[in-house]
Amino acid sequence: MAETRLEPRPRSLAGLLIIGLMAGVGLVALTLFILNSGPTSISQAVLARDFQNDAAVGSGTVFRPGDNPLHCVVELKNVSAGTKIRVVWTVLEAGEQQNLKLFEREIVAGTNQTKIDAFLTLNQPWPVGSYKVDLYLEGKLDRTLPFKIEGTGS
Repeated sequence: MAETRLEPRPRSLAGLLIIGLMAGVGLVALTLFILNSGPTSISQAVLARDFQNDAAVGSGTVFRPGDNPLHCVVELKNVSAGTKIRVVWTVLEAGEQQNLKLFEREIVAGTNQTKIDAFLTLNQPWPVGSYKVDLYLEGKLDRTLPFKIEGTGS
């Protein structure tokens, strides 16, 4: 009985380059997955005069009484379905009102929902004064956005 020997086939340079390239692409994909995975977080939140084409318009911290509604635009990262975001609008001091909760809303995010427009419309112009919006992520205060209403009109 003759002995059979298997000799390794020489690899071509192109084959080795393709294998190396595939390994590199896989490593980059794995790194991006690890960096972008994790719990849902708020990457940015701004107050704005409007929300159009999935973007905040006229963002800032000082508004006029006629800027009604006001929008709180929240950008989420690593969104998991069912994530709860609570938005609380509060008067700090405006007219005769102090530390008065105006409105509270809880939003349950969908899997692909990366932006939320949590707006508030008053049935009258905003009273001149100072306000804040508290953003809670899964029941924990994530950030506070202070803002002011100044001047008259729109």
